[in-house]
Amino acid sequence: MRVLVTGVGDPLGHLIARQLASRADVELVVGGAVAARPDIVGVRVVTLREEYDGISALLADERIDTIIHADRSWLQVGRGPNRARRHVIATMRLSAGAARRSAAVRSLVMASSTRVYPASSRAARLHPESEPLHPRRGSLAGVLLEAEGYVRDLARTNPNLSASILRLADLAGSHVRDPLAALLGSRVIPAVWGFDPPVQLLDVHDAAAAITHAADHDLAGVFNVGSRDLVRWRRAMRLARRPHLELPAAPTTMLNRLIERTYGVTPDADLVDELKFGRVAATDAFAHSGFQPRSSSAHCVRLSSSADHDR
Repeated sequence: MRVLVTGVGDPLGHLIARQLASRADVELVVGGAVAARPDIVGVRVVTLREEYDGISALLADERIDTIIHADRSWLQVGRGPNRARRHVIATMRLSAGAARRSAAVRSLVMASSTRVYPASSRAARLHPESEPLHPRRGSLAGVLLEAEGYVRDLARTNPNLSASILRLADLAGSHVRDPLAALLGSRVIPAVWGFDPPVQLLDVHDAAAAITHAADHDLAGVFNVGSRDLVRWRRAMRLARRPHLELPAAPTTMLNRLIERTYGVTPDADLVDELKFGRVAATDAFAHSGFQPRSSSAHCVRLSSSADHDR
C-alpha cells in the first residue's frame, strides 16, 4: 500500500498515519497537513493548501493507491466563515485527482460525521444510512453532505475504485474537540431542563481502527460508526463528575449561540436540539463488515472528561 492520509495535524489523522507507518504491508505513508506539520515517525508530511491545490500531481508522483481523507477541519472554530466551504472544495479536488487516468488510486475512505442526521422530535430514533436527508441550506449538515457527494460521484463514475464514507459519531480522546466531548470536558456541563436524550460517542482509537478496516477490506458505500452502546446525557454528566447547568426553555437559536461562544464548539452543530432529542445512528451495517468498537460510551465519557486523555 502507498497511502495518503489527510488531516494529520489533527488527532484522528495523526493516529491513522502513525499506525499505518508501523505496518509491514505499507510501503509509503504521505501525511497531508493544512497548517502545522507534525513529526510522525515513518511518515512524510507535506503541506496541503486548504483547497488542496496541486493534489493531482501529488497523487500521481507518489503513485498513491489508497487515500484516507481524515481531514475534519470543518470542526475547527475561529477560522472564518469559509471554513466549511473549504472542506467541500478540498474534497472535490481530492476526488477529481483520484479519478485522473494518471492516478493509481484504487481505494478512498472518507471520515464524515453522524451530524448529517437531524436532532429533532420528528426525527427517527435510530438513523440508518439510507435515511433521506434534507438539511437546511448552508448548515453544517448540508456542507458535510455536499462533501460526501463528491466521493459518491467518484464511486459512480469509477467502478474499479472502492469508495467508502464513514459517518463517525462524535469522537472522544486526546486533544479531541468534537462538540459533545468539548461539553463533557468543560468545567460546567450544560443540559436542557426536562430532557435526558441518548447520545452516541466514539473513541478516537476505534475511529482510526474503523477507517483502516474500511481501507483494508475495500469497503464501498456509506457506514455509520459509533461506540458499542449508548449513554443518556444525564448519566454521562454523572460519569464526568462535573457540575452542570440547566438551560431554560429559551429560543433554540439563542441557546445555540450561547453554547458555541461559551464552550468554543463548532458553529451550526445544533447542540441544543441534540441535548433535547439526541442523535443516534444505526451501526449494524458496519458491524456486518466484521468491525466492532472496543470502547463503551461510558469509557468515551471518561476520556472526554479526563484532564489527561493519553493512554
